[in-house]
Amino acid sequence: MWHGRNISKVNLAATFVVVAIHALCSAGCRGNKSADQGTQNHAATIVTKPPLNIIGVDVSGSTAKWRAQQVSFLRVAYAQAGKYSENVIVYAVDSKTACIQGQLTCRHNEQPGKSVIDAVLKPPSKRSEGTKPLLFWQEALAECERANHASTIRIQFVGDGDNDSPSDAAQIAETAANLARRQNVTVGMFGLDKDNYKTVSTQFADFGSTRSVFTIDTDKATMLKGLSDQRLLEGGQAK
Repeated sequence: MWHGRNISKVNLAATFVVVAIHALCSAGCRGNKSADQGTQNHAATIVTKPPLNIIGVDVSGSTAKWRAQQVSFLRVAYAQAGKYSENVIVYAVDSKTACIQGQLTCRHNEQPGKSVIDAVLKPPSKRSEGTKPLLFWQEALAECERANHASTIRIQFVGDGDNDSPSDAAQIAETAANLARRQNVTVGMFGLDKDNYKTVSTQFADFGSTRSVFTIDTDKATMLKGLSDQRLLEGGQAK
């Protein structure tokens, strides 16, 4: 009897460790949280399957002139997600890609926290090696693989579409194809430079017109319409 009680205690402890590790591994941005801890409401107790919005913001020097539009985009994206209690993850994209908002279940009238806005408005690094979007798309794919709870995944990239590492082009297309195989994923790219439109639309061709939205104009109204249009791709009402 003494040995049986000890074995039960060991088994219970092992089960607790496995559950704890699983919870950490399933969190967005590899479990990292943003500095705005007070606004977090994580998906550990999710019963339903709310959509996940993965947002990439190009913070390189080439997009510096329209930071205000990018911030406006984020504010609307958070508010829309909050209306339906959806999840949001945000990355800042330059020569490196950094998670600036760990997975957050948005509440009514949710807004990006100060740390997120500051990360977007931060002056571009003078040591930047140019924009390398491949890193973001790889992170987006990893997030999709972790987000098996999400009924719908929207990937939203706010940037001009520059890729200063031409050797990455084939990998971007391959990553896009892997994303497109997931039927619950749609992609939206907002503010593309007209010279990049053909290249980007070709790389993401596997999504087709029914699962992708691309906008060229950096005008705030155009980008926000694109954001709403992406929601319509799911066959639901305009949200």
